[in-house]
Amino acid sequence: MAGVLITGFGPFPGAPVNPTEALVAGLARRATARGISVRAEVLATEYAAAETALPALLAATDPDVVLHFGLSTRARTLRIERRARNRAAIGRPDAAGAMPDLATIEPGGPANRSVTLPVARALAALARVGLAAAPSLDAGDYLCNYVLYRSLAASAGRRRIVGFVHVPAPVERHRLAGPAAMSADDLLAGGAVILDVALAASRAGL
Repeated sequence: MAGVLITGFGPFPGAPVNPTEALVAGLARRATARGISVRAEVLATEYAAAETALPALLAATDPDVVLHFGLSTRARTLRIERRARNRAAIGRPDAAGAMPDLATIEPGGPANRSVTLPVARALAALARVGLAAAPSLDAGDYLCNYVLYRSLAASAGRRRIVGFVHVPAPVERHRLAGPAAMSADDLLAGGAVILDVALAASRAGL
């Protein structure tokens, strides 16, 4: 059975509560109940976490599947990222007030790193169960992108499925406005679908 690492983020400026904390905990409970070996971690929304905590996690767990979840305050549906860019927001502080020294994450590294999660399959699987989702060209230039780029760089040359999903701020079920709005239960159901797609891809050796 494939080993899985699932990560979310803690609060960050403008988001005092990050729903990915509860999401990754819920996904881990579901996966463990099914006999899947899973490690769920909440990363501090800090560049130091991407540089130290994430590499340590990858080394300690050596997972076959890595799924990162981050909050997008602008999203209303699940957004599955296609790539990470070798770009950092040097003028935007993290949760500790720190900013990267360079505008690139990996000097001399590739401009883009593509995810190994089969995005089209994940989108199709979500559509089959009626959950709103869309592809996203890249993960931006803040911590989500930084973590994804580092994760993909550490996984280069390995048969490892790596993906990143941006989630919207959940809406209470009785306040859902339109088919695109998502509740916390929707986020959990969507995350479980994406994890199943990732596990299937890992078993197939993609």
